[in-house]
Amino acid sequence: MTPNLLTHLAYPDAQVIHLHSLICAAHAFPLLRICKSQLWGPYANSVQVLIHEADIAAVAVIALTQDGHKGRAYPLTGPEALTRIEQLNIIGAAIGKKLRFQEIPADVFQKEMEKSMPLPVIKLLLDYWSETLTVPEVVLPTVEQLTGHKARTLAQWAKDHASDFSPLART
Repeated sequence: MTPNLLTHLAYPDAQVIHLHSLICAAHAFPLLRICKSQLWGPYANSVQVLIHEADIAAVAVIALTQDGHKGRAYPLTGPEALTRIEQLNIIGAAIGKKLRFQEIPADVFQKEMEKSMPLPVIKLLLDYWSETLTVPEVVLPTVEQLTGHKARTLAQWAKDHASDFSPLART
């Protein structure tokens, strides 16, 4: 039995709420290989709607502490659809450095990433970026509907996490 199933059997009346975001900004950038002022990867023009982890947390607090959310599923996104190049430019602006995206083929990226990441995760990312190249993600209003405030932008996330990129700012 899985831990989730055991928990459900032990607490059958537990409140179950599903919060779903395709990719959180905090998880997007550590996966990227950045060398000095250059980021390399495939699908530079794929379009994602990254969400700030604080918005996921804000929705979770509301869903878990207010009535009417049990059994609900909430798809979550950030407030803007951006290419990977635009995402990198926003981070560059937050740290005061011009960053460049170097596009490489997906198979080269996969081979390099296999040194530090499980293959299923790499394939998931490559499929995701490939899909959002032809079918960009759509901005959803869920965060604002539930919290009463607009979802935080990637620029806000980058400002909040600028110190995470401090080695880049020094190169």
